[in-house]
Formats: sequence, C-alpha cells, structure tokens
Amino acid sequence: MVDRWKSQGTSLREGNSETKLNAFEARYGMRLPGAFRYMYSLVDGMEGSMDSNLFTLWSLAEIREKDGVIKTADSTKIFFGDFLIDSHRYYLELNSSGSESVFTDEPTQAIAKGFAEFSFLMLTDPNKIGLYFENS
Repeated sequence: MVDRWKSQGTSLREGNSETKLNAFEARYGMRLPGAFRYMYSLVDGMEGSMDSNLFTLWSLAEIREKDGVIKTADSTKIFFGDFLIDSHRYYLELNSSGSESVFTDEPTQAIAKGFAEFSFLMLTDPNKIGLYFENS
C-alpha cells in the first residue's frame, strides 16, 4: 500500500519508531497486531490528504485525538481511517480470544478478517471494503 500511495503522490507522514509504537500500546494496555504495527512503522498516516480511493489513514496522534481506541471487557476497537472525509470510518477490532477483524461503521459490518486482509483488499478489490475505485 505504501508504494502505491507514494506513486500516487499521497502525502505520508514518516513512520513511527519502536519507542512510539510501544508507548501507544502501553497507553492503551494492548499489543498491536503485526500487520498494523508494521504499517505504522512505515507511515504514520497521511498528511492532510487521501489516496485515489478516497481513503485517509490516520496518524497515531489522530487516533488519540479522535478517541479512536475503545476498550470493553471482551474487545478493543482501534479506529484508524476514514473514507471521503469521514463519510464512514474503519476500525480494527481485537478480541480477547486473540482474533482480529476490520469493520466499517456506516453501516457497521465486518469487511476483513484482519488488517493484513484489509490491506490486501485495498490493493485488489477496494469496492469490497467500501472504497471508491474508478477503473481507468
């Protein structure tokens, strides 16, 4: 995804250090899944822009500012991006059983079995996850 964003001219923030990722995890008392953690080590969201599919990846600071981490007894939801200036949001749900899924919030529905699958679908079938895609 990062290579595609760069080739599209999407403005990206520099990735997070291990120290920043560890601090984010400590703040919320969780361990980020590998694919999510890796993405945020490469880029810390988009800098005031969206990609060609009208998706915006939030920075860790934006996740905090938007109260984007919601913990319950059974799960943790991490809101990490939106479509078309907040028309709908995407969140990663981590269950106490260790499973993860990605959802949209308008309407609420599961769209991927984890962040890795979400990333794959962004590249191969963006319509399936509620993103705009123009075949040009």
